[in-house]
This record gives sequence, structure tokens and C-alpha cells, in this order.
Amino acid sequence: MVPHMSKKNSFSSLVVIFLITFATTGVYAQILSFDKCGHHLVMETYEKKYPGFKEAVETTFENVRNTKNSGFSRNDVYIIDVVFHIVWKDSRENLHDSIILNQLAVLNKDYRLLNENRNERRSIFKDLQTDAKIEFNLK
Repeated sequence: MVPHMSKKNSFSSLVVIFLITFATTGVYAQILSFDKCGHHLVMETYEKKYPGFKEAVETTFENVRNTKNSGFSRNDVYIIDVVFHIVWKDSRENLHDSIILNQLAVLNKDYRLLNENRNERRSIFKDLQTDAKIEFNLK
């Protein structure tokens, strides 16, 4: 037979159970925490495989920060030279130069926000669209 509990005792018991449940869940979650994007795991893996990798990455970021503070203008357009390697066995599989040049033009328009369909973006992204000031140049 279960002893009779008053409403006050029932409420107190529920509060205690609630607190214990969330306190232990919080502790357990801290033990099992993980990096959602995997950056930490990748950095550790590469550091083991290539000693000095983390230091090289930090040096790269520090160089970028220093460049940013040394009069670099965000209005400058970055030109990135690119090369396309078309691998084909039969001449019918080869791509005509016009296809490559057309796709490069599309890519440049997209990065410079000059593409005709830029207004078709989902509304949640419209405020985020910007000219990346990057152009790709066929080398």
C-alpha cells in the first residue's frame, strides 16, 4: 500500500526529481560535449600527422590579421589565377574552350554579385549577399 502524500509533498518531490534530472543531464552533456563543426578534431589529426601544422595555421591567420591592419583596402579586388585540367580519353569527351570560359564568367559574376538571378535568393539570405571582390583569371 502506498502511503498518502499531500499535494505539497507531491510538488516538492516533482521539483526534486526535475532538478536531479536536469543536473545530471547537464553534467553528462559536459562529459560528452563535442565540437559540432569538427575543427578541433581536424586540427588535432593534422597536428599528429604533420607536426607543426597548428603553428603554421596560427602563423597564417596572424599574417592575415597584420595585413588587415596595414592599410589594405577591402575595396581591392583579389585576382586568383586558375588552371583547368580536362582529363579525357576520347576526343569526344574533351570540353571545348568556350565551355570553360563560359563557366569561369558565371563564377566571376556570382562572386562579384553581378549574376542575373541574385534577386532570387531566399529572403533570409538577401541581407547577407555582397560582392566578395574576388575574380578568377584563367592562367
